[in-house]
Amino acid sequence: MKVKFTIFLSLLLISNIIYGQEEYAEIGYVIIYSGKNYEASLIVAKEASEKLDYKIDLREQQEIPRGRFNNGNYISIEASSDYEGFSKGYYIVIISSKHKDDESLKPDLLFAKKFYKDAYIKTSKVYLGCMH
Repeated sequence: MKVKFTIFLSLLLISNIIYGQEEYAEIGYVIIYSGKNYEASLIVAKEASEKLDYKIDLREQQEIPRGRFNNGNYISIEASSDYEGFSKGYYIVIISSKHKDDESLKPDLLFAKKFYKDAYIKTSKVYLGCMH
């Protein structure tokens, strides 16, 4: 039984790869700042933590885009090159990430705009499948 199940899962994975049906989700991000200098981004992140009362999770500059399994309201600094459809070469300060259809992204943006008038929402596809 275990062998049959393993074969089934392998065939399912292969068919998803062949037919391009990999598992992706559209994630929305509330961004309050982007810049080319990490230290400047860190200053904004620390300031935002105090103003918004959100914790900072720098995620040790992981190369996996935020939003895979760690959505929510917290502050992180991300490399824009890790996100599909984002301009390359920037550090972005994100205060919220949720599925793009999550209605709570809009209130998060309105809250951010009280302190950061240029805050905006941008979406990107994030791979949710198996990572080796």
